[in-house]
Amino acid sequence: MFSVIVYIDTDSASACLRQAAQTLASLVPLAVEGLVRDVALVCVQPREGLRRLSEESGADLFEMAQPAILAMKADNGLILQAGPGLDHGLAEEICTFLLGADGHRGAVLHTAGRNALISWLRPKTGGVVAPKSELLRAGSVQPEKIKRHLAAPLVLKGKLSSPPF
Repeated sequence: MFSVIVYIDTDSASACLRQAAQTLASLVPLAVEGLVRDVALVCVQPREGLRRLSEESGADLFEMAQPAILAMKADNGLILQAGPGLDHGLAEEICTFLLGADGHRGAVLHTAGRNALISWLRPKTGGVVAPKSELLRAGSVQPEKIKRHLAAPLVLKGKLSSPPF
């Protein structure tokens, strides 16, 4: 079981809402299976639509990273950039990693881009799995920044799905 923090980084209110909704929707099957303990959204300047989405989905809404990390109810967290979706196969890979991390303190999830060659040459970090202590040490919920703080993170084979917009 893990906590999920969805980091929202966009200036467009409609894009912000769509991306957050897509990521939250991808978490529903995992929550039903009991894999997701709690969900939080982090957005520096949340607008009314995001506040409503947070209330209706049951996700906590934070404007800063540190309080969101401190509020995690599980010992391990999955940090996702808003937009990409999480499929069941990748969720299983995350759970397997958490059960036997093989000395790794964290794992990185890449986003599957529209162009396979570019995604392979320059993979985009769309998420990170790490213990709460490592997330607090990194002091961020931006996957790329957390990745830099993790010592030799494992790169998971599965990819986050690209948003269709």
